[in-house]
Amino acid sequence: VWAKFISFKVVKDSLKRDSGSVTELESAPQLKAVVQYKGHFGEYACYVYKGKYTDETDTEQNYMPAGQLLIAPATSDGVRAYGAIEDAEANESGVFAAARYPSNFFTKNPSIEIIQTQSAPLMVPLDVNAFVSIIVM
Repeated sequence: VWAKFISFKVVKDSLKRDSGSVTELESAPQLKAVVQYKGHFGEYACYVYKGKYTDETDTEQNYMPAGQLLIAPATSDGVRAYGAIEDAEANESGVFAAARYPSNFFTKNPSIEIIQTQSAPLMVPLDVNAFVSIIVM
């Protein structure tokens, strides 16, 4: 979709590629392999997303199919919700959803203590109807 979008002269002439960090998404280094900032087109920040997952048949799939475009308003609001923590010990003690669940455990040979914090955040848009999904042919 990006190649098609950028092929239009009006887009090439109007796209502002100077980054000037404006969102937390741009500054998340662990996302740089799958999320790429391309510039601003008017009030819209343009990103290319290349996230993949492995399905039940062990085949790698794109989260967003090729040819799909998602447009989000610059003023979209959301909330960070927390889902179930997949930890039997936490669940047994009555903790199912929490912002953070700290725990520690020991291993043998070599003897080591592991300290970890688990979380299952889920970003939820407050108005899903403000987003538009387009299939580009």
